[in-house]
Amino acid sequence: MQVNVDPAEIQSIVSMSASVPRLAKLACDPEVDLAEICRVIEYDQVITAQVLHWANSAWSASQSQILTVKDAVVRCGVGQVVKLVMGHCLAKPLKNTVPGYDLLENELWQHSVAAALAAECLEKIVHKNLPAPAFTVALMHDIGKLLLERHLGPEVMEEMRHQITERGISYIEAEREMLGTDHAVLGGAIARYWQFPETLVAGIEQHHTEIHVPDPLLDSVQVANAVAKLIGVGLGSEQMNLTIHPGVPRRLGLTSSGMESLCALVQSRLAETLSQWEA
Repeated sequence: MQVNVDPAEIQSIVSMSASVPRLAKLACDPEVDLAEICRVIEYDQVITAQVLHWANSAWSASQSQILTVKDAVVRCGVGQVVKLVMGHCLAKPLKNTVPGYDLLENELWQHSVAAALAAECLEKIVHKNLPAPAFTVALMHDIGKLLLERHLGPEVMEEMRHQITERGISYIEAEREMLGTDHAVLGGAIARYWQFPETLVAGIEQHHTEIHVPDPLLDSVQVANAVAKLIGVGLGSEQMNLTIHPGVPRRLGLTSSGMESLCALVQSRLAETLSQWEA
């Protein structure tokens, strides 16, 4: 079986405002101008209303009413606004059940948020600056599962389980053999269709790829995905069937005790982070 990317099928998964990839692109630029961020938000009424809502919510702890996009972005911070907007757009589709991966309602969403939180917390553990897009890539890394799962009928899933057990291959290798592609590649195709920056597209496409050269973005996202699995969030049929090359944590300066600390930190902050999109 060969799964092809159909734009109509992508569109049916989630309708993405053109403002969102523009914001993601700007957030990748360390020299981005605040006024430029505000302009993108102001041209989108839905995002404007949501950003003002966040800025005036109990979560932001604002002492006075915030009435302009500029004040809202200053109050929340550019990075935080982008994260909240991304989560707002992706929450609905990612909260759905994903039967092809044995994921119940909210499980893929919780896994995605846990991975994004891990990418964010990783800096605190390794005491170094990591690429800003890591949060967004980690949040979106499994978006391809929403598309691929439509082709994972009972017979295909049974054969995949057989191949994994009998041959000792990974889950993503079984996807490639049975379907001619995998959820990472399809996730990249979805992000490319939405015109996200190629940096983000590549991060999604390669979040299961063994990388032998230092790549802080990919390294961060692969660790983040593992952390979400290790704390038991969104295991589904894939379970812990993933491999991280030993060079990844070493390049990041992440020790085994550091990994334990990262898991504990994500676990302690996950409920609070999820609540940001409920405000």
